[in-house]
Amino acid sequence: MADEPPAKINKPNKLSNKKEEKRRCKESKLIQQLEKQKRKEENKQQVQQEEKESKGRLYTLSVALPGSLLNNAQSPELRTYLAGQIAWACAVFCVDEVVIFDELGEDAKNKLILILDGLLNPLDSPHHMRINEEAEFREGVLLDQPSKPGKGSFVNCGMRKDVQIDKQLKSGLRVTVQLNKSPNKGTHTLYMHMLVVFGGLQGLEASVDADENLNVADPGVLFDLYLNTCPGQGSRTIRTEEAILISLSGLRQKISAVFPDKPKG
Repeated sequence: MADEPPAKINKPNKLSNKKEEKRRCKESKLIQQLEKQKRKEENKQQVQQEEKESKGRLYTLSVALPGSLLNNAQSPELRTYLAGQIAWACAVFCVDEVVIFDELGEDAKNKLILILDGLLNPLDSPHHMRINEEAEFREGVLLDQPSKPGKGSFVNCGMRKDVQIDKQLKSGLRVTVQLNKSPNKGTHTLYMHMLVVFGGLQGLEASVDADENLNVADPGVLFDLYLNTCPGQGSRTIRTEEAILISLSGLRQKISAVFPDKPKG
């Protein structure tokens, strides 16, 4: 019987196994890096989207009211209540600023109105920022505080630390500050602005007549629009506080058509 040749036994190639293991390790690390980079990009896009959605309005709304607005109220209590109703209406319609003007050209000191402290409930509007709340914008008052030349001014924004802005402005001025990532810096920001002016007991005509600096008789030429916001009214007279609600309610639809409100989730 012929002898059979010995069977060949394949021994594992240790070098080949090491190369394969090294290749798989590199692939695993590359996949992890790609996944990490993908998560980073997704987080970045999410943050950018949240910042875009959280930005405030692109406009501001101010209301100008006559100083004689409270003259018809018969008592300090009624005057205080009337002032509270006007403040409530302005808060509901998101008015950014209320300006009181002297319609008859009299000394402003004689028109100061003393409000009974504690009679009105606080409005607690969203723009009344608390000390620990974070926001891109805050209202503040410029301080009479020295700063280095070219370093701007300091503003009290109701935070734990005063905010330093890049402009040198007069102390006591009220400003809107846009806060950067650093809590000690900020800049002023301008927006599209709307001013709604209401007349007093004698209308805007009396205010125009009392202003020596104006050479016009028709108040309509001073504004972009001069509106009757309640045509066909069923009462001979509409008080200013009533006109505020009527006018702001009608204007809100026009404003929303240009600047749609963001949906709240």
